[in-house]
Amino acid sequence: MSRGWRNVLYSVSLFVFSLLSVKSNAQTVSDSASINNSQSKVVVSGPKPTAGDIITGRVSNSEGPMMMARVEEKDSENRLVAHAITDIEGNFSFKLVDPADHLEIINLGYHTAVSEFTGNAMEVTLVVDTLLINNEIDSILKAAVPLIIREDRYQGMRARAYGPQYPKDGNPLIILDGNIIELDSEKLNDFDFTTDSFSKDKVAELLGIESDQIKNISILTNTAATKKWGNRGANGVLEVTSKKNNAR
Repeated sequence: MSRGWRNVLYSVSLFVFSLLSVKSNAQTVSDSASINNSQSKVVVSGPKPTAGDIITGRVSNSEGPMMMARVEEKDSENRLVAHAITDIEGNFSFKLVDPADHLEIINLGYHTAVSEFTGNAMEVTLVVDTLLINNEIDSILKAAVPLIIREDRYQGMRARAYGPQYPKDGNPLIILDGNIIELDSEKLNDFDFTTDSFSKDKVAELLGIESDQIKNISILTNTAATKKWGNRGANGVLEVTSKKNNAR
């Protein structure tokens, strides 16, 4: 596998791990003056502010203070008029523009908390948005396709939860050394493109060649397939390069 692909997959792995490490059970804050929005909560205290007053607060989750959360004052048309970023202790402060506006506290992977300016101090507890995180992970993993299998220590790598997502209305285009290969329907029906594409033995059997003659296998889907092969690649593309072609 090329160094570029290794760096991409390593970065994706770190990001996914950071998402999965966020606990889904946030701390519950109970207060009669609290405002609840999609499970995240704001507890408001202090006197009702006027324009120009300083609004202060603290943002946390179930594990403690949250750094780099975005705190935004927005008007009735949802336009940003003032904002702050929480520090390492989760604290924030900013000058209020209009007490008729509302406050939003935003952090990636969490439900947004919303509050009116009924007081000048805010205690905010954000709760993980598990649906959003699952969707983000799904998108990130699918973006890693096409996967490239090369003849090195990754030779035995196989698809797990996310293999190539071929359309179900036809078979992918099959390319051997840059040439389109036409195969009979019986062979195609016996080949599972979603899983067998990751096996040199299965691909070699499909093409009628020896597995040790395969240099690498590339799987293209969606835009990557049609960009390279036009409408012929609309159902995905299975590209195979042999050692014979490499030697030329």
